[in-house]
Amino acid sequence: MAAKTPIRAVFTGSDATGLSEFQTGEFVDYAFGGTGLTSLGSAGQVLKINSGGTALEYGNVEAVINIDGATDLTGSTLVAGDQIILSDGGTEGRVTLSQLDTLFSGTTQTLTNKTLTSPTITGTGAIAGTFTGNITGDVTGNADTATTLATARTIAGQSFDGSANITIASTDLSNTSDVVLLDSTQTLTNKSLTSPTITGTGAIAGTFTGNITGDVTGNADTATTLATARTIAGQSFDGSSNITIAATDLSDTDQSLSTTDNVTFNDMTVSGNLTVSGTTTTVNTETINLADNTITLNSNETGTPSQDGGIEIERGTSTNKTLIWNETTDKWTVGSETFVAATFEGALTGNVTGDVTGNADTATALETARTIGGVSFDGSANINLPGVNTSGNQDTSGNAATATALETARTIAGVSFDGSANISIAPTDLTGVTATAAEINKLDGVTATTAELNFIDGVTSAIQTQLDSKTTPAFAIAQAIALG
Repeated sequence: MAAKTPIRAVFTGSDATGLSEFQTGEFVDYAFGGTGLTSLGSAGQVLKINSGGTALEYGNVEAVINIDGATDLTGSTLVAGDQIILSDGGTEGRVTLSQLDTLFSGTTQTLTNKTLTSPTITGTGAIAGTFTGNITGDVTGNADTATTLATARTIAGQSFDGSANITIASTDLSNTSDVVLLDSTQTLTNKSLTSPTITGTGAIAGTFTGNITGDVTGNADTATTLATARTIAGQSFDGSSNITIAATDLSDTDQSLSTTDNVTFNDMTVSGNLTVSGTTTTVNTETINLADNTITLNSNETGTPSQDGGIEIERGTSTNKTLIWNETTDKWTVGSETFVAATFEGALTGNVTGDVTGNADTATALETARTIGGVSFDGSANINLPGVNTSGNQDTSGNAATATALETARTIAGVSFDGSANISIAPTDLTGVTATAAEINKLDGVTATTAELNFIDGVTSAIQTQLDSKTTPAFAIAQAIALG
């Protein structure tokens, strides 16, 4: 894959007007996630913070040796070819121990409280200290020519001044009882013999470590079976053949431990990670203690989530209850159940049942009184508004208190009205009325419905006149009968 050129925003003034590729010499400062550099350093250099601690730069590698964290070599044997780090006038480099040996052997050193093993000491001067071993060369005094000690010493009770040899008997020793004599019989108890040669006859009791050469009583060196068979993990063993021991043969195991077996343990501690590859993990326990503060469900989901996840409570013969994250609605749900909480923060949608913080469900007055139409209201009692439900004036927004006409004229029964003048409404303006005003006036004082009123549509004179004009002898007789 080829290297890509990053893009940046192009600004006109303070407005971003487009995008453009980075140009040579441009860079992203470290404060915004970049390096602040426009080019690479030289071969072998590393990226580091500059001496002022204000930016990144490329520079040479400076080795840092952590003495406290280095491998402990105090118990190792050093050789001449081993190397150490030294500074020569400001230049760090490696030198061998043989170079240091050459340096020290060519200079004069003062040694205080030092132990020298097989040293060769040449030169003149006084040497004070205790010498162990042969001394070759001249020494001050008569140490190299003395034939007797200036003061005789007693060795195992025998006086010795060096003028002659002395003999020391075993009886001269202070712990004779613990000494094995060559010409006597001794009983050795709790003794360790290193590479001994034991000859003769008799019983030797004890624990032997190492090879035993020679004949021993019995058939220990040639036996193919045990004289008495022994039981190992419940299996008889006399040495004549191999035996097998199952896990159930062990004294503290009562079940097979094959890789294909189902096993049961009372208590088990797993020091490493525990991976269960099956499809179902059943934990029959009353209490689960987890150190992890986050439980991950549906951990094998890697793409777009499609399965709901949550916790289901087993309730035996009653319906189980759940707390589920619904992937369809992207919301937590407890189904149709009631969710009880001592404290709830957030927006509420729907009815709220139960107590709420404060006295919102029981308040009889507002904590802070409010003014409505110029009248203080705290909820403790009803109020009257002047100009609304009591006499007086009421200030309103706009020109409602002084307006002489409506901003937009309205139609009342088909007649335009803007408030600037009175209007007249004819009966025929009313919906469903077809009689004229003159016709309606004929029924002055009559109570009738709209349909009944329409019966006089077209009547232009008194109803009795209308009836008289329509009377015939037959009609008069019927009318007389009807009227009695």
